[in-house]
Amino acid sequence: MNKKVIHILNESILNNIKVAYVTVTKSTGSAPGRVGNTMLVFSDGKIEGTVGGGKVEYSVIKEAISCLENNTSEPFSYTLSEQGDIGMICGGSMEGFIDVVKNDKNLVIIGGGHIGSFLYNIALELGFNITVVDERVEFANAEKFPNADVISGEYSKALKDFKVKDSYVVITTKGHSSDYEALKEVIGKDYRYLGLIGSKRKINTLMKDALKDGLNVVNNERLFSPIGLDIAKNDPAEIALSIMAEILLIKNGGSLKHLNIKR
Repeated sequence: MNKKVIHILNESILNNIKVAYVTVTKSTGSAPGRVGNTMLVFSDGKIEGTVGGGKVEYSVIKEAISCLENNTSEPFSYTLSEQGDIGMICGGSMEGFIDVVKNDKNLVIIGGGHIGSFLYNIALELGFNITVVDERVEFANAEKFPNADVISGEYSKALKDFKVKDSYVVITTKGHSSDYEALKEVIGKDYRYLGLIGSKRKINTLMKDALKDGLNVVNNERLFSPIGLDIAKNDPAEIALSIMAEILLIKNGGSLKHLNIKR
């Protein structure tokens, strides 16, 4: 096992960098790679490690880049003969697997009040990478959220260039105006899920404002408002749990069916 490859793989996952992890699983004859050889391939073609070099490695890199573009993992197989896949005549064969790896557990909590705090604790237990954004320093500091990236500042500035790609975003700020300020900055970005807290009346008002401003709130299947599953009473901890349940439902492609078997 290549320790450097594993270290860079772990760093990439922590930094939300998508990477293809290539492993040789079978090698016969004069194939350049050996069983257990590993290599990382990044979207720009950069690599770490090796699966033997030469034409085979070049072809595997091209396959890995294609996998990254299509977000798919798949096996590879090469026959190294004159009639084989890549015109090599050294004899033998090589097989392996290209595994596209990315961190799909990224949560952005906009608003670090009661609900945001409970949501942070639940997400932490579930292994999410968490970012907390709040315009109030007392709600956005490392002491309150020691295991999160914390951003403090006006939402219009703090969120303007903030990347939320493949993230689950929850807006739960102190009130209507700040919720809307955050919504305006996030709504057009490439999140996986955007949840907006509030009563139906409040949400209807926000949606009317959003339509006037031309925001993408109509037929937006990634926008959930009001947020959460209908399982909580008016209690911050229960509301936070209902939000996380909805996020897991989306993340894991789950259903709202009970698993209970009737007896």
